[in-house]
Amino acid sequence: MNPTNYAYSDDGGGSTGFGPKSPCQDNAIDLADYEVALIGELAMLCMDAGTIQSRPFKGFWLNRKGHCVGMMVDGLPHVKAMCEYLRAHVPAILDTEGVGELLVEMGHVRKKSMQMFPNEDDNWLTMEEAIEFTGRKKTQIYDWISRGGIPTLDDRWGLMISKRHLHERMKLNFASKLSAMKKAREMNPKNQKV
Repeated sequence: MNPTNYAYSDDGGGSTGFGPKSPCQDNAIDLADYEVALIGELAMLCMDAGTIQSRPFKGFWLNRKGHCVGMMVDGLPHVKAMCEYLRAHVPAILDTEGVGELLVEMGHVRKKSMQMFPNEDDNWLTMEEAIEFTGRKKTQIYDWISRGGIPTLDDRWGLMISKRHLHERMKLNFASKLSAMKKAREMNPKNQKV
């Protein structure tokens, strides 16, 4: 895997027709391992520099040279704990020399990961979240979607709706109601000047 090549996709893996095919997306596994590897490298860099206190690297898959290359099978709770630890020390991490390029790379990988898995992105809502966000009924949201202008994703997580576009739609509806109220006041004979 070439970590600087972002040719990842959530499409099925290629097969020549011979041999078994993996039931999961190999690209997604590689991307997840690379994302965890960057988290581990960031933690190692900061611990080696002394800007944050050392912690054990449970759950991380380390190669013989001691570099983080991914997550062990049962490592998710430990990786999450390391992420929380790093979040608690953000000012110290940002002051660590040499983390700039690593943080930029982490941002690129996280963005690609969120494109592959929109359910991890706060900018996409499930129908239930959209109902709660807008305060509208399911039928109203489907009506807005059918009229266009609100991007959706329909995949293995179900329907995902753009939060930003829903918000814009609600603002347009509010502006339209204000305009209609203004016209109604102007048209009312009681409000006309003599």
